[in-house]
Amino acid sequence: AGTTATHIAAEWTEHCFFPWDEYGYSGTAMRYGFKPPFSGTFDNHFTNCMGSPIRSEIWAAICAGNPKMAAYFAWQDAVVDHAGGEGVFGEIFNAALEAAAFESQDVPALIREALTYIPASSRTHGAVSLTLSLFERGVSLPEARTAILDAYGSPNFTDAPQNIAFE
Repeated sequence: AGTTATHIAAEWTEHCFFPWDEYGYSGTAMRYGFKPPFSGTFDNHFTNCMGSPIRSEIWAAICAGNPKMAAYFAWQDAVVDHAGGEGVFGEIFNAALEAAAFESQDVPALIREALTYIPASSRTHGAVSLTLSLFERGVSLPEARTAILDAYGSPNFTDAPQNIAFE
């Protein structure tokens, strides 16, 4: 069998002692014996944050040209500390986009493909779709920023949907 969330959780438990935010909450949950995906949601107020989307590059590089496989591994990774939140969708979107980018330079097409790996009902999907629409209509960057913040902004600067849209 391939690498799973259980394997990743074991490595986090053994090697990562970062005590803050989603890492700290999931680490505590895992030391209590909770397994993914429950470890990523137990008493965790940071499931919508960027902690897992920022780890997407490893899956994209390992799965260069294979966004479906990158999305699979991104989910395995993200649910360890972001289960039930937008951080999971952010990591999946990023990993699929980055893996597909090894085969194409058509950015709008890459974004559309990566969106197919996350739920259309997610805030991340909505924020990215809005951003792509603003770009295709030629909206200026300052106006686009305002539109994204109006629709998907959060007082939490690490909120995944707004940050994925800004990417």
